[in-house]
Amino acid sequence: MFNTIKLERYQDLPKSIDFSFHNHWHWFNKKEGLGHGMFGIEKLSLIQRSITLVQAVALTILTLGVGAFCIDFIKDRWLAVFNGEREVYVYVSGSSLPTDMLRTSLLTAAKHRMLLSQFPESAKKDQEILLITIKNHAEQTAQVSNELRSNKEFMLKAVKANPKAIQYALNDLDRDNDIMMEAVKGDGLILKTLPVDARANQQIVREAVRQNGLALEFASNALQATQLVVEEAIQQTSWALAYASENLQDHREVVISAVKKEGCALRFASPALRNDRALVYIALKNSGAALEYASAALREDPILQADAKIYKKAEIERMLEKHEVEFRNAVNKRFTILQNR
Repeated sequence: MFNTIKLERYQDLPKSIDFSFHNHWHWFNKKEGLGHGMFGIEKLSLIQRSITLVQAVALTILTLGVGAFCIDFIKDRWLAVFNGEREVYVYVSGSSLPTDMLRTSLLTAAKHRMLLSQFPESAKKDQEILLITIKNHAEQTAQVSNELRSNKEFMLKAVKANPKAIQYALNDLDRDNDIMMEAVKGDGLILKTLPVDARANQQIVREAVRQNGLALEFASNALQATQLVVEEAIQQTSWALAYASENLQDHREVVISAVKKEGCALRFASPALRNDRALVYIALKNSGAALEYASAALREDPILQADAKIYKKAEIERMLEKHEVEFRNAVNKRFTILQNR
């Protein structure tokens, strides 16, 4: 167990102490990028460690001033510092903290992605700490008590925090409609892990494809042949057409809705529609590369070939313009950061 001095005003100063997770600490000049390392602290004697600790704490306090106290739990490590944009944490062993400060510190540790195995037993009963940890690590749900994993109210919160937590529910809560619905709202592809009857439940499947249209792959055959479900999936991503039934891949309006958003979705249309000149032209307007997926006869059409080249050129120009804007924004952001240092 390590108690921690939380040091403020880091963002306003050019220097700070940084203790990395590779068992060394160094004095780091943020502005000039210079540093001095001190390695192998775990090999030092108790006296040497104490001296090092005093040096680290004193140097940091002199530079930054002392703020509030907080705590963290890192096993097999004697000293550590967390470097964030606004805070520095120096971990000091030995002293105790008031309960309110302790809980605040545990919440801070959870937000920094600490595992439940690194927390004291008392913290494993605190639902707020548990939910923060689950949000960062779904598999940590397995470390939660059976009582909570059998509690619908808690598991709804856990699944909302991290949809993958559903696989750790007990007492058949992983088959509960409300919990399954909450899971697919957060991650439509969770549908793949749900029971067969859930994948045939139109309400659950529609919620899943609204979040991720590709979840249509895991829906029942009947729902893959349901126009409303397929259209909602295509609205989220045109590539969902790949998982529609053959009848809907041959449905002109359904296919048009897909190729208007992504021309190359034409590849999933029926052979008859890939030979439909008007429909192919709609796909070309979105992407000149869509001609590749038209029927053999239309691929050889000189007019469509010429149009495809025009649309490909326009598409490339749009892409270059987009990347130019993104690059300019990135450079400006970096320049602003450098100016503020």
